[in-house]
Amino acid sequence: MDINENDKKIGTDVPEETSADAATEVVAEETTAEETTSEENTSTIEVSQEDIDEELMRYGALTEDVEETAESEETSEEETLKKKCPVQKPIIISAVAILLTAVVVMATIFIYNGFFKPGISGVWELEEAVGSGTYFVFDKKGNISMDGGGIEYFGTYTMGKNEAGEKVINTDFYILAYYGGEAVVTYSADRQTMTFTFESGSINFVKSELPEFEIDPSVITHASADELSIDEVNIDDAIIGSWSEEMYGTYTFNEDGTGSYLSEYSYSDYYGYGFGMRYNFKYTVYEDEILITLDYYTGDSEDGYFTYGVDGDNLVLNGMGYAKVSD
Repeated sequence: MDINENDKKIGTDVPEETSADAATEVVAEETTAEETTSEENTSTIEVSQEDIDEELMRYGALTEDVEETAESEETSEEETLKKKCPVQKPIIISAVAILLTAVVVMATIFIYNGFFKPGISGVWELEEAVGSGTYFVFDKKGNISMDGGGIEYFGTYTMGKNEAGEKVINTDFYILAYYGGEAVVTYSADRQTMTFTFESGSINFVKSELPEFEIDPSVITHASADELSIDEVNIDDAIIGSWSEEMYGTYTFNEDGTGSYLSEYSYSDYYGYGFGMRYNFKYTVYEDEILITLDYYTGDSEDGYFTYGVDGDNLVLNGMGYAKVSD
């Protein structure tokens, strides 16, 4: 920056009329006036920041743009972040929204396939025997049963695909194993009809549901009840509990006059199929006989009886001994 030729270097006397200008020039070109002022200066110049700014603006060293820049530099980091946030937030919100949408869609598909999409699991009736009171129940754990109410046969099954990519069922459960054991599974458009196609033929099932079923032991319906003048349930405490025989299964007699029988699943090489069996019944005791009645979904019933005797922890039914396994 040029100065007037009449002005003198720092450390010389400066006329009063030019002192303010000289001080301003010194501030603009040197580091500070105080550092360069020598002991030879005999006068003190008082200059305000306002005067310095005014002089600098006069010589073009400071403009309004510079002032605006200075003010902008004083902006805090918080203000800078505030300016950035409006740009970043929509991006973050959009990403989160997309992620949540994907999670919701996947969860919906999973729930639909797991719980609502019709498939092999559920209750079915043979199309040719609808209303017969016999129901086929497939659960999602690979268990199958043929349920008639008081009596039930059960087995297992697996699902897979054949070489052609078709969905197939494999089972040695006796009713289905009779047809071949492996079948291609197809459904009608509304999933209310299911077809098993074996090499030897096909079976059609119709979607259904189990009817309400309850055993009432207080109502004695055994055919011998009237003949024997039995009008109320009679319980022998000695037979209460579960009794088991390795080959013949397990009988359970309850205090309320209900009971059950369970034969675990077994496979026969001779017949080429297997099954387990359970049935629920009501009973009453008359002298040395246990009179039992099986009720079915159809409302029909079937009667039977055992001669029995108790010897400690052994229950003899029709001459066969069963060991007590639980009270």
